[in-house]
Amino acid sequence: MSNEKNDKRDKAINAISKDPYRIIKGNPIINAKFDISAIQMKIFLHMIASIDQAKDSIPIIKITVKDFQRLTGINSNNIYAHVEKEAMKMREKRIFFSNNKITFDANLISAFVYYKDEGYFTLEIPQALHPFLLQIKENFTVLDIRNILRLDSVYAMRFYEFCKEYERFGKFRFDVDELKATLGLSARYKNYFDFKKKVIEQAKKELSLNAEIYFEYQEIKNGKKVESIEFHIKKNVIINDDVQTISIIKNTDFEESPESTTDLTSTVNQIFSKVKDYEITLKTVENWLKEIPEEQIMLGIDYVLNEVKTGKKITNVGGYLNQMVRNPILFEKSAQTKSEALKKKQQNKEEQKKQDDAKKLEAKREELKVAFSNAKREVALKILVSNPELYLLVLNKLQGSLLGQMNYNSYMNYCEKRVSNESFIQYFTDDASFFAGVMNAMTSEFPDIMAVKTQFEKTANRLGIQLI
Repeated sequence: MSNEKNDKRDKAINAISKDPYRIIKGNPIINAKFDISAIQMKIFLHMIASIDQAKDSIPIIKITVKDFQRLTGINSNNIYAHVEKEAMKMREKRIFFSNNKITFDANLISAFVYYKDEGYFTLEIPQALHPFLLQIKENFTVLDIRNILRLDSVYAMRFYEFCKEYERFGKFRFDVDELKATLGLSARYKNYFDFKKKVIEQAKKELSLNAEIYFEYQEIKNGKKVESIEFHIKKNVIINDDVQTISIIKNTDFEESPESTTDLTSTVNQIFSKVKDYEITLKTVENWLKEIPEEQIMLGIDYVLNEVKTGKKITNVGGYLNQMVRNPILFEKSAQTKSEALKKKQQNKEEQKKQDDAKKLEAKREELKVAFSNAKREVALKILVSNPELYLLVLNKLQGSLLGQMNYNSYMNYCEKRVSNESFIQYFTDDASFFAGVMNAMTSEFPDIMAVKTQFEKTANRLGIQLI
């Protein structure tokens, strides 16, 4: 059985290693203490995505300047200086983890070589990290890098990884000082309010807008001081796949296929046809698409063209177009509106489900009450049939008791008829109020009637009702 389980796990790891969007991280790396930028985190993820995690060694990883631009969004004349600067910083970054089983202390990358003339550089992952990235058998987390690469803040990226690690438990908890140390922020945020606002709230906001999973949290205090935080993991209803994210996949070769080139050309022409009358060149549109999500471009264009249509005086429409296309505020508002709409839809769906469940529960309760009443009726009828004179005793008891008005009227209506055992049983069967009065009169004298309650009590307790 153990071999079969291992085979299944190995096949799963093999499949993930071939998936262009999923990577495996050993939990010690996820929980390690380190302080890196969002750009460096994206480069490190790209490095992991570039290796075959089913193998037993990690080769030297090659990243071109073109890769770097796609990963970071940087597109300036100083791109080569950025490449060298970020690689050098990563070489100096320390990653540390320790628990009761292991301790490791390494640099994020062990070496890099920058080939300036050829426009690429090579990176090496330290040997100490290999066991937590290759052929991992236990204590690991599978991550979808599309969710991470959408994020702007490195803290949002790390919280996404924490959420995925503890997803099956639904929650996780950090001491505040431990969390700061894990994120490399022990010296940066002495004030908890600043840490909460700029790290936790920012991460929560980014995940809720961009990832398939996010968190709510509860502060645990000792007096007035927040000592720890419990994070509750929530499923999100929004996934926005944009062009930049999809292009960052497990591939060191980012050359576009003929089909994707055709699609890009079509998109360029479509956008250019909208703006060509406002001194926007084809080259400008191509640059937009290299640097900015297509949806943001379209929102900016539609906003400006609507302003022009409504007669707003704009001195330089082309310049205004370029400004609004590059301004992410419309894009962010659009994403937030979509997120809020989808969340509202999900809330309505959940509320409707609650109402439907409540109706089903009430129907089950009524069904049980009817079944219990019928069972009591059946026992009472057997007693009445087997004791032909009993009905007279019951009538006397009814006459001598304080009946409710409805029971009293039913009793008087019956007494106006020809009284007999057969008519008593018939009236007992047909008239609900008379039935209720007779059952009250007989229950105290015949314990067998209430004995049937034991057949229904377990279900009644589960449904939250009391049988009488």
